[in-house]
Amino acid sequence: MFKDKKYPLKMFVMFTSLIFIFNCDEDYVSSLSTVIPSISLETSSSLDNLYLGEEVDNLELVLQVEDSPSISSIAVSVSYDSDNFQGQSISINTLSNQFFQNDDGSAQMLDCGQCPIQEGIFSINAGLHNNQDTEHANGDGEIARFYLSGKNIQTNFDVSIDEILSYDFPQFESVGEWVVEDLSIGAPIPDIFFNNFVLTDNRLSLNLSVSDLPKATSSQITITYDSDILNFIDYSSPIKGSLTGSFDLFHPDSGGEIMFAFTQQDGSNSYTGGDGSLVVLEFDILDLSQSLLSFTANFNEASYDVCGGCDSPLYSEHYDYDVSFWGTLNTVFEFYGCTDLGASNYNENAIFDNGTCEYDYQEPEQVGG
Repeated sequence: MFKDKKYPLKMFVMFTSLIFIFNCDEDYVSSLSTVIPSISLETSSSLDNLYLGEEVDNLELVLQVEDSPSISSIAVSVSYDSDNFQGQSISINTLSNQFFQNDDGSAQMLDCGQCPIQEGIFSINAGLHNNQDTEHANGDGEIARFYLSGKNIQTNFDVSIDEILSYDFPQFESVGEWVVEDLSIGAPIPDIFFNNFVLTDNRLSLNLSVSDLPKATSSQITITYDSDILNFIDYSSPIKGSLTGSFDLFHPDSGGEIMFAFTQQDGSNSYTGGDGSLVVLEFDILDLSQSLLSFTANFNEASYDVCGGCDSPLYSEHYDYDVSFWGTLNTVFEFYGCTDLGASNYNENAIFDNGTCEYDYQEPEQVGG
């Protein structure tokens, strides 16, 4: 039947060899995937119910991988603003969903003594010791958990892969093939600015506006301006902005400095917050020969006190914000300039466009002829 009597034996040896290769290294086979591996940082802690700047204890961050090829260890750094948060501890070996123990819960892992807690950065080197039955892991799982304390302030946690080792498969050690997902948590920091400039004859009006203002029932803001160029129009009833429609406004002017305060009306349980305008300011221009206007603005205080002056037990919540890290404004505006973002000479400090915008434009190349 077979011309070569050794042919069946050769086929048998080849077949059993293939079975041996595939069975003896399932990690390698499972790693032959076109799926792109990723590493991400997530949190199981919710800060939604905390005020901006409120103390945070035992914040937990989870570092995990998905669709990882067969690797033996991974070194990762997570950097963050140490003014907002401080590292407390790192957990690696005690994780119930530890990536490196997916296949063998008894596999010996690297000592997390190599994971010191530094200011503003977590650095870990997690993985498996060499020369044991299980030297690789693949798939999904947790790498580490980080614990921090701090304040509820928007903070970016930036993840970077420093090194990947695979004892038997060096082709999987390329860091550049991984997708890295960072994490941003915490309440955003409010900012204060001027917008909606209108010039009519010699009168300038503008909006005092904010973004990301936390819920507040009162706030006080100081504005300074150049009183040699501008004269503040001190209306008895200032024009309220979109965020202060139900609030009382007070605005004493001491010549070059305006103190604006908005407060919740007596007996009200309303509050303001978010993005929008607080008040419309109007000035007479005293010296049209001057082209520059200097302004500053900053928060002095802010609080949340729903119905603090009434007897209702339903509204007794109170919190005084720390405004020391809130946004401030210190800028010099120019009356005229190019205000088109697409122009090469765009002036971010110009209030009104004077038709001087310039654009980079290249003539198309002539074809033929």
